[in-house]
Amino acid sequence: MEGYVTHTGLMFENAGAFGALLIFAEHRYYGQSLPLGNATSGNLSFLTHEQALADYATLLTTVKSDLAAESAHVIAFGGSYGGMLAAWFRMKYPHVILGSIAASAPILAFPGPDGGEEYANGGEDYWAVVTRDASAAAGASPHCIPALRAAWDIIDAARNTPEGRSRLSAGFNMCSPLSDPVDVDYLKLYVAMAFDTMAMGNFPYRSDYLTGGAGFLPPWPVRVACRSFEGVDLADADALVSAVSAAAAVLYNASGSLTCHSLPADSSYDGIWDYQWCTELLCQESYFRRDGVKDMFYPFEMTPAQVDAHCLDKYGVTPRRAWIHALYGGIEGVARATNIVFSNGGFDPWSFGGVTPSTPLPAFTSSSIERVWIEEGAHHLDLFFSHPADPPGVRLARKREVAAIQKWLSQAAEQRVRENVAAGRKGGLVPGPGDVVD
Repeated sequence: MEGYVTHTGLMFENAGAFGALLIFAEHRYYGQSLPLGNATSGNLSFLTHEQALADYATLLTTVKSDLAAESAHVIAFGGSYGGMLAAWFRMKYPHVILGSIAASAPILAFPGPDGGEEYANGGEDYWAVVTRDASAAAGASPHCIPALRAAWDIIDAARNTPEGRSRLSAGFNMCSPLSDPVDVDYLKLYVAMAFDTMAMGNFPYRSDYLTGGAGFLPPWPVRVACRSFEGVDLADADALVSAVSAAAAVLYNASGSLTCHSLPADSSYDGIWDYQWCTELLCQESYFRRDGVKDMFYPFEMTPAQVDAHCLDKYGVTPRRAWIHALYGGIEGVARATNIVFSNGGFDPWSFGGVTPSTPLPAFTSSSIERVWIEEGAHHLDLFFSHPADPPGVRLARKREVAAIQKWLSQAAEQRVRENVAAGRKGGLVPGPGDVVD
């Protein structure tokens, strides 16, 4: 949780003006909040987003009671999964929180009521945004996308022979040799996830938000990684592999202290989050489809049957594919909600499933649902502390978010006055027109 506390300055910078108390709640199973003592697969039955929201509702009600502040209003903030939770919190518990700032929240990235195809285009649009970050249109080298596409063919050609794997091990400067074809498959995902993470963290200044404290990504890390391909001959297999290794090292060697690459022990890159994927299809990009045409990666597709087999084998469960839509109603559910600001950024791949200005919402959508687009924004940059390098779009987004909160509070205060006046008249406490007063 500390990583979020130190990287979410929007609340800290504005709490004083609102006379607000800040509360951060640790999500069950992530950290020390373990209902059954540990997070082994047999003890995960209470790991659901619904349980987490109920935790937050109970916590807020208790804290307000303890502080004799039952009439205080609450605003929820969240980014990414936290952004989904913030939006769903307002939808499910509107009597507990007054409104939500939901940043980079892909709440539309779920199957429809029939439980059909996983995600919009099977999640393919996610990887298309990562690819755009590596394009000249996003400020990266024009050599980046062609070079990475060419590299997959080289890696695949070397995959099935000891000699080929030996050359890959040397070219990537692996700490341990790639011993079999499966290791090469993991290497490909290792590279893809590096670009994925750098796209999410494509911030205009150095940041350790997505490195787990292991060093800092440079400003615009995707652009930095793409510079590795400058001047590389695509016909020179060894030079191209070394360039891919250098690009991945922008993330994996952010500390500058590593001397070689190591494949992660968790080849799925998701830890116990995988359980939430396997029960409610809470988003995990390593499962998303890639085709190598709309994106710069190697083709990959995991069918629903393969997902079910994985989840059944690992956890003894299968996904409830229509569950999120059943709970929140997709686009129409957003339209029926009130007091939510959805913000998304052009550099953030999770914007593919977000509520953006281009999302076709129904005509009955509440005017209190606001959609903010940050052209040069990466993963919930608007929730971060202010920085001199912030692009104009993120500064405007923060102003709109603060203004929305002010509006919600003003409207709530006006409503409370009306209710008090109405209650007073009914009880004879406040005279109305035509009343006789002794």
